[in-house]
Amino acid sequence: MYVWLRLKLLAFLVAWAEWIEPPLPTVETLQVVEEPQVESGVVIRVPEGPILTRAIELVLAHMNEPMTGEAKRHAVYARLIKDFPSTLKRELAQSIEAALLDIEGTK
Repeated sequence: MYVWLRLKLLAFLVAWAEWIEPPLPTVETLQVVEEPQVESGVVIRVPEGPILTRAIELVLAHMNEPMTGEAKRHAVYARLIKDFPSTLKRELAQSIEAALLDIEGTK
């Protein structure tokens, strides 16, 4: 009996999921955010200054090493944590991403 009930419930949920479609975003619902983003009370800043400069140096130094991309990213991240221990780890990770974008933009 429980198997029959589960199958009926599953069939109902599948039919309901096909019937309900999420609304498509329109121009009115999309918003361009120009202010700093805030996640759980912490303002996310675009990295700049010595952190970004050091991240670019480390990324360039690890570019041609025979490692996977994740291993290179971890090596750069670990070195940034040692160089800037009081900086938020989120900002260090964002500085790696910004360094990659900066390096790819100059190619």
